Amino acid sequence: MKQTFLLLFTILSTFNYAQLGVGTATLHGGITPLQNTRPDISMPSFSPDQKLIRVKGLANVEPDYYKAIFEVHESGKNSEAVIHSIDLRIQKALKEISESMKIESHIDLVAMMPKYSVEITKSWFKKDVYHKKADGFDIKKNIHIKFSEGNHLAKILQILAKQDIYHLIKVNSFSKKLQDIKNQLKAECINKLKIKKAEIESLKSTDFSTYNVFHRDAFQLHYPLDNYESFETKPQSQYKISSSEIQTPISKNRTSYFNEIIPSDFDFVLNEGSITPVIQIVYQLEMIYQKKPDEKKGKDIEKIYYIIQNGQLKKINL
Repeated sequence: MKQTFLLLFTILSTFNYAQLGVGTATLHGGITPLQNTRPDISMPSFSPDQKLIRVKGLANVEPDYYKAIFEVHESGKNSEAVIHSIDLRIQKALKEISESMKIESHIDLVAMMPKYSVEITKSWFKKDVYHKKADGFDIKKNIHIKFSEGNHLAKILQILAKQDIYHLIKVNSFSKKLQDIKNQLKAECINKLKIKKAEIESLKSTDFSTYNVFHRDAFQLHYPLDNYESFETKPQSQYKISSSEIQTPISKNRTSYFNEIIPSDFDFVLNEGSITPVIQIVYQLEMIYQKKPDEKKGKDIEKIYYIIQNGQLKKINL
């Protein structure tokens, strides 16, 4: 038993006595959206007296269908003519597309604005007078097209181009199997984690029964649209004048490419080897083992005394 004597009339002390509870806590951490980065799921750090077992899985999911959005613009002298013209272009395009493949479509009006011009009336004795005059209308609409095959997009673009519709805003990919794939990833990660735990117990002679167990997990979902990155080249042309070579820079070429997640940093991959742009799901599971506190140490509490003015000892009740 430890005893401490303090020659003080006033004592300031802090005493902490805590015991880690036995149980399992789950943390479904929020995932920071990634922009042109690789899938390192952000997890809270763990203390040095903990043991960590981590498993990461990747799944490549083929889309079941796609939704493309195209912008259409039309200008004219009056609203009736503008609306009739743009609707006619859209109807012709959708009819031809429907004859080539099965699609669903929707048209929404984005904007319709009048255009104005300014007339100036000049005068010798007064300031010039400016008059605003209606000079036509602008209308913008979006075409939403749902289709099932990725290679149908080229045919859709070809048909829309016949009606001077070129502006592709974006293409979204969708899958009906995402929840099933997530369940498969989670089940496979649990199996891999059990194997890793058994290996650690065998190689390091670790008795995990003396540890409290906590776990945390997180998903990341990467759609093809999110994984396209830009690429810029700086080519140069070469030509010879009087046996001397001259290099002249030409315009830069800017393009984009599908930058898929590489499976090298994962314990396993579902549907590996897909060549088309796919929806990619990342799942990370961590088990944290915290050493249980020694019960004997909890009983070894110090007794603290202080000396009052008459020389007597007084015990501090903790």
